[in-house]
Amino acid sequence: MVAGASFALDIVWAFSVRRTAHGMPLESAIFSALVTIIGGVVTVEYVNNMWYLLFAAVGAFMGSLLTVKFDSRNVILRKPENAGPTL
Repeated sequence: MVAGASFALDIVWAFSVRRTAHGMPLESAIFSALVTIIGGVVTVEYVNNMWYLLFAAVGAFMGSLLTVKFDSRNVILRKPENAGPTL
């Protein structure tokens, strides 16, 4: 179970990063919540309290949704016009 969940986590993480990079807030937030849930499934094997996953997923969803929305509106994380190349 842990190996399968880790495999799925890697795939979902890649989709989350791609959606975020393309400025897709809702899709990014959904994949972020899935990353939290799948990662949590592995953790719950040791903790045995599934309710924590709900709160973690909601937090991940909102964090990604708001970050990508604000970034798309040039509020944060934008490179200044006169800045040199990024290394």
